[in-house]
Amino acid sequence: MISVIITAKNEANSIGLAVGAVLEQGYKQDEIEIIVVAPDQPSLDAAKRAGATRVYRDSGQGKPLALNLGIKKANGDILVFSDGDVLVATGAIKALVEKINQGADAVSSRPISIESSENKYGFWSHVLVSMADRIRLQQSDNGSGLLLSGYLIAVKADILRDFLFLENILTDDEYLSYYLISKNYNIKYAPEAKVKVKYADNFKDWKNQKIRSVGGSFQIPREWKQVFKVRGFLTEFKGIVFIWHNYGTSLKHKYWLVQLFLARFYVWLLAFIKIKCFKLDSQKMWKRINSSK
Repeated sequence: MISVIITAKNEANSIGLAVGAVLEQGYKQDEIEIIVVAPDQPSLDAAKRAGATRVYRDSGQGKPLALNLGIKKANGDILVFSDGDVLVATGAIKALVEKINQGADAVSSRPISIESSENKYGFWSHVLVSMADRIRLQQSDNGSGLLLSGYLIAVKADILRDFLFLENILTDDEYLSYYLISKNYNIKYAPEAKVKVKYADNFKDWKNQKIRSVGGSFQIPREWKQVFKVRGFLTEFKGIVFIWHNYGTSLKHKYWLVQLFLARFYVWLLAFIKIKCFKLDSQKMWKRINSSK
């Protein structure tokens, strides 16, 4: 059986679509279960109406603890993690499961931006997801390990029996990725497993989302990063030349790229200050990103 664990918070307006997208993956009722974990009753009620198998109310102390609850309640031998504000594309879960059946221990999906590239923040989202796709393809091919995308992940249930997400982590997908790599598990990439994502469309939301995202890199245990390191400010800096020459040919796009480089430097600096200097935890740094819902 496949257990799809969807975490949500105050997403009664979108969780029904997320559950519906999973129901349309083509599995029989006895082949898949959909577990929704959320701290608010409206999200749970909407998920149940949409066809979720079971719903559970979590403590509201963050996504990591919600995931721990979902893992504990799951019956499947393959766990699929997703969010209540994204849409799993047709055939995506089957593409992930196929990689598991071929020997992978965990598989990452391919996020797709649904934003228009004709505006700055939409253009930024397309550049960043395209670069992530390129990096994951390279790493999956050479077997060096890769970072999973938290929007949609498949992992063998038995390798998570003794695993718990820590309460204060900012990026559950990055933390899980490094854990699996440190244990020499086989992580693969399924670019055909697409998940549709709405990204932030204003600087305040973009900044808050990215600070949380890059900030998770500072929380990874040092011994794990000695085995594998793919994310960091210096790693991003090395990719500037490639991005400059391969994304956007117009003066407008070049101007937006300059702004993107400066914005990424800004969020890396803020994340470092908040986590390393002020020791802020996930509860203090988490802010709802309304424009991505």
